[in-house]
Amino acid sequence: MQFSDSDKANDVLRTRFDMDRGQYPEVMLFKTDKKTGAIVEETFYGAEFSTDAMRKFLKHKTGMHLALPGCLKEFDDLAGDFARNSAKGKDRQKILERAVKKLDAIEDDGDRAIASKYVKLLETALGTEGLAALRREEARIEKLLQEKMSPKKLEELHRTKNVLKSFDSAITMDHRRDEL
Repeated sequence: MQFSDSDKANDVLRTRFDMDRGQYPEVMLFKTDKKTGAIVEETFYGAEFSTDAMRKFLKHKTGMHLALPGCLKEFDDLAGDFARNSAKGKDRQKILERAVKKLDAIEDDGDRAIASKYVKLLETALGTEGLAALRREEARIEKLLQEKMSPKKLEELHRTKNVLKSFDSAITMDHRRDEL
């Protein structure tokens, strides 16, 4: 919602949502009753305005899958399960095995290349360093992105970074779907 300080018509909205002028800009998510359509919950976003932060907020609050370029929903879900899995060891190994089976079933070369990134990262995270190895890989990619390179290589690194975020978003927030 966007308010204009000079627009008196917005005073009704400011009053309704109990907002001060210093809170602008603000984004609100409205949860509605599926049967009546009535608003049953209002959630203020209240964080930085970045694509990544907004994506995490929406994913957390709605359970929607908002794929980044270079990501696949099924593998994002596996990465999330892997990152949230506190049992580690055997359960994480089973997640990797499911990922390998899914990879083997993919026929499209582009999707197969993306899925293989997930599998490689899952294998890396199964090592002794666990998810810390993925954080190190993310830092390495950040450094590489500062260097000059071909547009193709730059895009590839950004896509790998996006795949790594699939692990990260699962750690920073539980994305169980809220009832809408």
